Amino acid sequence: MLFLARWARRLSWKETAEAFHTSWDKVFDAVEHVVTFGLGHRTLGQIDAIGVDEIQYAKGHKYLTFVYLKGFDRSFFSDPKQARNVEVDLKDSSP
Repeated sequence: MLFLARWARRLSWKETAEAFHTSWDKVFDAVEHVVTFGLGHRTLGQIDAIGVDEIQYAKGHKYLTFVYLKGFDRSFFSDPKQARNVEVDLKDSSP
């Protein structure tokens, strides 16, 4: 599964399926498995700062929410439909 998922990062899922003589559904299952595993085993540690930007990508009110964490080498895109409904508590929770 990891093999197909890695190729699916480089090619479209359709191209990956055609290149390895498999179905689009098998590529989807491989990517879903790897993403689920990654999300389940991710640790963020202590977050010192968080940044949020909304980028308009079409006319009207269509935005892409971009979240970045200071001190981490990765950023996260948020689902634009869910981004406006998320409550974030940035208070220090240490005793």
